[in-house]
Amino acid sequence: NTASKRQTFYRDNFAFIKPEKVYIGNRFVCSKNGHKKLKKFYGYCVPFLRLIEALLQNPNIYRTVCADRRDTEGYKDVCHGEFVKQHELWQKGLPFLQVIMSHDDLEIQNPLRSNKLHKMAMFYVTFANFEPHIRSKLNNIFLIAVARSKDVKMFGMSRLLGDFVGSLNKLRNGVLDVVVNGSHK
Repeated sequence: NTASKRQTFYRDNFAFIKPEKVYIGNRFVCSKNGHKKLKKFYGYCVPFLRLIEALLQNPNIYRTVCADRRDTEGYKDVCHGEFVKQHELWQKGLPFLQVIMSHDDLEIQNPLRSNKLHKMAMFYVTFANFEPHIRSKLNNIFLIAVARSKDVKMFGMSRLLGDFVGSLNKLRNGVLDVVVNGSHK
């Protein structure tokens, strides 16, 4: 019945990953008395490597990521397109994460207090390793970043998505060690 108890419950019972506050820019704004004041703007991101580690600890997801889907004839999914087929790991038959990122703006309104709308920029990932009918389910689409849309438009998304892009670069240049069922994979 409190935010603290809810956070503790999530941390103890789920692979909860706390979002991190990300500075995305600053600008001068006029206060009510007409004075200009420097205001900082923030968004939130979920650390992408920790998200992947938490997901891959689930044996079903780990098996899905490692499954060889090259034997399908024709083009049935994005995984069968030329971009993925040209990847060196695909050609060797080795498993690799196929990350799909998407962006959406949504509007939030508090119906009890005011009619003011808050437009938010939401960034999500899912994995092309999942079959299409599984990939499109809400529990397989993961939030990686959120900020106010006008802040993203003003300052760009490079700082907000910095952790995501940095994590992808680390993964591209190396291997991720994950514990699945008590053993390192």
